[in-house]
Amino acid sequence: HFDRETRDNIVFDIQELDNGDFLILAKPGDNFFSTFKSMIPIYLATILIGIFIAFYLSERSIDDFVSSIEDQTRHSSYEDIQFTSPYKEIYPLLRVIQDQKNDINNHLTDIKNKTETIETIISNMKEGMILLDDNLNILLTNKAAIDLGDINYEGVDFKGKNLTNLIRDEDLKRALKSAAEGNSNVVNLEVKINDKYISAFINHVKNRGLDIGLVLILLDDTEKKELELKRREFSANVSHELKTPLTSINGYAEMISSGIAKSEDTKRFAEIIHQEGIHLLKVIDDIIKISKLDENNNRLDVEEVDLSSIIYEILNRLESKISLYNIDIKFSPKNIKYKTNSGLISELLLNLIDNGLKYNRPNGSVEIILDEDINNVKIQIIDTGIGISPENKERIFERFFTVDKSHNKKDSTGLGLSIVKHIIKLLNGEIKLESQLGEGSKFTVILPK
Repeated sequence: HFDRETRDNIVFDIQELDNGDFLILAKPGDNFFSTFKSMIPIYLATILIGIFIAFYLSERSIDDFVSSIEDQTRHSSYEDIQFTSPYKEIYPLLRVIQDQKNDINNHLTDIKNKTETIETIISNMKEGMILLDDNLNILLTNKAAIDLGDINYEGVDFKGKNLTNLIRDEDLKRALKSAAEGNSNVVNLEVKINDKYISAFINHVKNRGLDIGLVLILLDDTEKKELELKRREFSANVSHELKTPLTSINGYAEMISSGIAKSEDTKRFAEIIHQEGIHLLKVIDDIIKISKLDENNNRLDVEEVDLSSIIYEILNRLESKISLYNIDIKFSPKNIKYKTNSGLISELLLNLIDNGLKYNRPNGSVEIILDEDINNVKIQIIDTGIGISPENKERIFERFFTVDKSHNKKDSTGLGLSIVKHIIKLLNGEIKLESQLGEGSKFTVILPK
């Protein structure tokens, strides 16, 4: 006896017996819902196991995937990316990484080239240049700055060193600190370092309106400063040298014109005026020669000259002076030909020989020696004159400088040896001086063939 629900789910089991009869068994069967209900725990356990396995496998797959990307990215830092990953899906990403890597490398190469160009330019600058950060630490410098600034450091790499600890000049230190503190945007000052006149320019370096450091420029103005001092001295000397004879000329001329001079003195005064006029013309002539030599930047006209013939011509021109001072001339001519500018070599020898006569002692001598070798021509002028003291040897070639201010003043402008120096420079030669005070002097001129 089954209820209706059970009857609808009766399950028959038919079995054949040994005697040929059939045994029919009827039993209630399970419906879908009851079966599903009984299977729920198994389903839940299976799902949980599946989720765990899926999570584990996906974690492994993701790790492998990410590791592959990391390996390829890390590999790209020193070589091109190799598209050998089993994950084809990452190929587009690897291509993007490869392209970005190439772009970065191109930018780095460009930056490196520009940096090397800047460093090459700065290192070859004649001017000194130092780049500094806000704390006055060196970012970049060149050899000229180290030399001009007399930077005191035993190491090789100046980068990162504080500049104020390396320089000795206190004025420059104060100017750098003042600029770093923002007290002034641009600082210009002149300092003297190791007998050199240095112009220093300190300026702020800005980026987008913000100060990021300082730049220090050092210029060697020694030659310019010395030339300026020489020009001032030259102007003062010219004024003095021209004023002295003119004052004398005007004074004697006024005495003659006003009738103050006696008739017997008139001729003597006129002779003095004449001599002063000659001296004045010589000074002006020598000044013009010096100016022309200073401005002579053009190529010289060169011809082959006979040095012995030129010396004979000069001795003939100075014959009256030789006789006046009773000077013994010693000269043994040699057949030496030399390619040079005839005017310059004549002026050079004239001044040296004339100098040997003017500053000689009575009954003294002047010896002229010519010699040559494969590369050079050598000319020596040896006199027995008053000589030159050691302290005056360095100044003997200065303009208007004379060893003895009272000796032969009317016959000397003080420009002869200065003209000699200029001519030697134009001819790419060399001049040497040997002298003892009271014993005479020897000038040796060496000219390249």
